[in-house]
Amino acid sequence: MKFVLFVEGYTEKKAIAAFLKRWLDPRLSQPVGIQTVRFDGWAEMVKDMPNKVRRYMEGPGQSL
Repeated sequence: MKFVLFVEGYTEKKAIAAFLKRWLDPRLSQPVGIQTVRFDGWAEMVKDMPNKVRRYMEGPGQSL
């Protein structure tokens, strides 16, 4: 199972993925993969997120 997290900055990129992995792995039958995609602040996140989500959902080899 793989998760792609879209985060606002460096702090979220470092903290959230590790926290979720530590919490999810013991509760699921297999370890999860967590990839973070960092934006440069809120304004960029709002502007660019639709395109990045589409790219991750429709890209080759992506199965979410």
